[in-house]
Amino acid sequence: MRTTVPPTFTRTSGAPCTPTNTPRPPAQRCDTPTTPAAPAPAPADTTCTAYSWCVETGPDHVHMSPNHTIPDPQGSKDGYLGVQLMEFDDTRPPHAGFQGPDTWSDLDSAGLRREITRIREHLPVLEALANQLAADELDWEINRIVRAEIERTGDATAVLSHILHLFRQARAEAEAESEAGR
Repeated sequence: MRTTVPPTFTRTSGAPCTPTNTPRPPAQRCDTPTTPAAPAPAPADTTCTAYSWCVETGPDHVHMSPNHTIPDPQGSKDGYLGVQLMEFDDTRPPHAGFQGPDTWSDLDSAGLRREITRIREHLPVLEALANQLAADELDWEINRIVRAEIERTGDATAVLSHILHLFRQARAEAEAESEAGR
């Protein structure tokens, strides 16, 4: 059943009062300047009532959480590791979709925890590789500087002697700091 809003009277920019179907508060008078009322917001889609993590709106039979993805270093939209919760039409229990670069696995909570453990165990290896890479990058840069200095001066002995002096000085400063800290 639809009801019609009774007309109210508004004045806009000095024009005579004209009926409109814009509802106004009862205290509003015709001779009071008014601003047009904002349109009523559209009814919001209802959230899923089955699962708090479901991002689908309205009545839904496919339940999906947001896809939590680690972007790849080049910024590809697909990323290289993604996980989301899902459930389809009560045909099976909720599960996690676990996505790698070229793989997809449907996992229960125990399977997802196993993958989390595997990733966690892999992180120290990645950290060690990053540390090794940093040291190798430093060695490479030092070698580049030494080679450039030898080419510039033509005297490898003097360059290497200067480098040994700098290392000895750095070691002495580190030992002095260590002694001062005791």
